[in-house]
Amino acid sequence: MIPHFSHKSNTSCSASFSEGESEQHLLGKAHLYHLLNQVTEKVELEPYFKEIAQRPDLLVEKANRLYPIEFQCSVISIPQIQKRTMGFINANMKPIWILHTPEKLKKIPQGVQKIHFSKFEEQFFTNISPEGLVLLTYDPQHQSFHYFSTLQHVLGRQYIGVHRTLPIAKQTFPFARPKFPTSSDTQVYFRIFKQMRQAFLHGVIFRNRRGINHPFLRKCYELRTNARDLPNWIGVPIPFQNPFVEHPCEWQLAFIYYIKREQKSVQFMCKKEIKNFLKTFDRPYERLIDACMSYRGFLLSIGINSWDKTINIKEEKIVASLLAHSLQSDVKIEKM
Repeated sequence: MIPHFSHKSNTSCSASFSEGESEQHLLGKAHLYHLLNQVTEKVELEPYFKEIAQRPDLLVEKANRLYPIEFQCSVISIPQIQKRTMGFINANMKPIWILHTPEKLKKIPQGVQKIHFSKFEEQFFTNISPEGLVLLTYDPQHQSFHYFSTLQHVLGRQYIGVHRTLPIAKQTFPFARPKFPTSSDTQVYFRIFKQMRQAFLHGVIFRNRRGINHPFLRKCYELRTNARDLPNWIGVPIPFQNPFVEHPCEWQLAFIYYIKREQKSVQFMCKKEIKNFLKTFDRPYERLIDACMSYRGFLLSIGINSWDKTINIKEEKIVASLLAHSLQSDVKIEKM
């Protein structure tokens, strides 16, 4: 028998979420229970909330606030995740999801890496200010937490981020979290991003089936430039860009194209004008404004105020500007 916690005798489990507990799920819950029992005021195992018909794996009470904790080992539907989350929130609780560390993510070396997440794994991202997107996972086999932080979306489900591990013996509550990458980490960010930028441009030039009708290539044509010769200040990693589904080369070229077409300047692109630009994307634009404002600030910081295909900026200046905008302090572990 695997050591595990059982429900109280004669209690009803009919309203609980049954997902067939695996050995890893039982072991992970046991580890988390013993950890939280040491570092919090009160922790309960699988309490049942009749009002919302939900039973979290663990419930932590800290500073008069309730934190339901779900250690998710199995794949469940996205609507289920959203329903459970909203159930807790509507009951004035702050849910925390901890994903069982997928095997593919365990194998990723620590440090700055290119990371591919599944649609399911993306559901467990948390947006922490000022660190941005963070994925917290736990590996019961090695009794360690895996952090994937400062996640920069590039294209599809490809991200660049920092991978760090933390032994459970060093964990606390609220859970520790990693801060920004170091300056040297940012150099690695930029190097990986450049490789992915080059791969995108190569693909759109040689593998797309729409030819000049491809929106990106069409804009290049109208701006009288070749995609291979795109200035290096178009297609850079920018804070708040994660809501864009397009590659940074695409939406940033569209930004410059709009400025050129409307005979504006970068300086002129206030929030009102950026909203007009974003209407061309035919989708809710509220979450895209910050990225455009950040890109505007970046362009002005390197001396770009209008379209000029002949200008390339020294890479050191671009990296320095990116550092000043977002990725600037040492990686540390800080309480949430």
